[in-house]
Amino acid sequence: MRNNIGFLLPTTGWPFIISLWLENFKTWQDKVDKVYLVVPDYIKPEFLKSLKAQILKMQMTDKITIVETDASWTDSYTEAYKASKEDLFVIMHDDTFINDPEMLDKYFKLAEEGEVITPMWDSLGPKIEAEAWLKERYPGIFPIGPYDDAYMFVMVLIFISRINLEKTRIDF
Repeated sequence: MRNNIGFLLPTTGWPFIISLWLENFKTWQDKVDKVYLVVPDYIKPEFLKSLKAQILKMQMTDKITIVETDASWTDSYTEAYKASKEDLFVIMHDDTFINDPEMLDKYFKLAEEGEVITPMWDSLGPKIEAEAWLKERYPGIFPIGPYDDAYMFVMVLIFISRINLEKTRIDF
């Protein structure tokens, strides 16, 4: 495992999704050093208390840092980044789950080498329908790149180094 790997994970505070995410995280927790779980300040205090208790029960208080913020969901990525210290990151949604922990090693290695990786898959709809819509909507533009086997329209999983992330405006 590489050192200094962090996950930036904003959430809207939906208890069911967070519980599922934490259960899934148990299967690949050894692949990362820290998770920055951002929760909005409008969530109910009893949810935050329950979340902290769940993390304690899972014995992950050293692995998961809760970042409380009054920022919007999209701005909470920035809050997670500001709380972090790691050199490599995964930026993801709280409803994204890792079913193949070995893929993390592959993509972290590429991020470590300077690549920015956004794995693509066809989870947002049938590929044929999506491709037909894109070709109609953006004639001559889509599909782009070498990926013609699947599409993803929302970046829900990004592997990136701090060096590359700092080349952006950071205000996600």
